[in-house]
Amino acid sequence: VDNQKQFYRISSAQLYSNTPADFDFKLNKTAKKLDLEALKELLKSVDLVFPVIHGSFGEDGELQDLLERYQIPFVGHSSACCKWMFRKHQAAETLRNHGFSTLPQVVLSKHMKNRQSIIDHFFKEHALKRAVVKPTVGGSSIGVFSVRTSEEAQIRVDEIFARELDCNALLEPFCSGTEFTIVVFENQEGKPVALMPTEVEMSYESNEIFDYRKKYLPTNQAAYHTPPRFSQSIVHHIRMQAEQIFTLFNMRDFVRLDGWVMHDGTL
Repeated sequence: VDNQKQFYRISSAQLYSNTPADFDFKLNKTAKKLDLEALKELLKSVDLVFPVIHGSFGEDGELQDLLERYQIPFVGHSSACCKWMFRKHQAAETLRNHGFSTLPQVVLSKHMKNRQSIIDHFFKEHALKRAVVKPTVGGSSIGVFSVRTSEEAQIRVDEIFARELDCNALLEPFCSGTEFTIVVFENQEGKPVALMPTEVEMSYESNEIFDYRKKYLPTNQAAYHTPPRFSQSIVHHIRMQAEQIFTLFNMRDFVRLDGWVMHDGTL
């Protein structure tokens, strides 16, 4: 499926390309375009769909909605669950309303006239020396910026809008602590089972964050510890909360969740 949401049946040779961008410019010549009926027929011929499209369309519930409409069995969460989780501020509000610790945040719209005054107030209200600006949707730290001043925050918000990453941006305090990631599987009884969390070790000096490069490309700037170097009590609470979140959002099959252990032990 290309960026215009046109579906094609491609050759097995193209499956080995590094990224669809390597061949999507020649899809009309090298692949068979599928209209909705042909797509439906093809999908109904398979036993199970395993969605692996990142970001918009793949993880925001749109692809899952299409599969549900055609009654195609697929791995992963329902369209309703994906829509619920995909918008960061919406997911955070749900967590906050159910007693989980989350950071304060403010949503900044592309069409707001008083963005700078809202940003200034947020910095003063929380006495911020460092903050994070990011799109309200998406992942892999794309469009995520660490900033020191309200003026720098405004510049980064404008950059998110200029790059058309999102029509809304989030401003949050910088999270000072230790990052972790954890996988939760659904067992045969339909119960969530959290695996051992992994600690992410890196330096956040000089406005550094756990960015796209550190996540996906070879680097000596990030190290992973499984099991993490946390107390048994903290590990227990991470796993317990991860399982509770799985249930809260009506997740299915498996999920990877990310979080922070703050200096005082709060998650």
